[in-house]
Amino acid sequence: MLQVLVVGNMMTGEGRKKLETVEQVVLSNPTVRSIIPLRQGLYNMFVSANPDYDWASHFFEYFVSSIENADRVVFLNHKSDVQLSKGWIYGYCFSLGIPIVIIQEDNNPEVNTDIFTSHSILAALGDVKELSTYDFREMNTVYT
Repeated sequence: MLQVLVVGNMMTGEGRKKLETVEQVVLSNPTVRSIIPLRQGLYNMFVSANPDYDWASHFFEYFVSSIENADRVVFLNHKSDVQLSKGWIYGYCFSLGIPIVIIQEDNNPEVNTDIFTSHSILAALGDVKELSTYDFREMNTVYT
């Protein structure tokens, strides 16, 4: 059984709620052992009351460590989100050999990737519910 990292917009309340929903669906999948709690861990860094807290360094280290510890990554690709780190995530996963499943929100047909980062994306699913039955062991190439 596998450990899965769920990534997407964590900067808004709506984004965090969507990620929590995706995490629950992924956890219901029989091929998944656990999820890496990236959403909650990063959110706790942002709400630190200590003004001297170096959240940027901790954020980056925690994010990198979370990717490195994942067997698979699920990326919630929401059309209205501006995610400047998207290409970096795709490329870093590729360099580590970690496959990505993208969830295309809002009927967004664009994965917005290039030839170098697209090799790590093995599936683009149109509905979060598909994650409950997607075989994360086999990682079949699926674009729905």
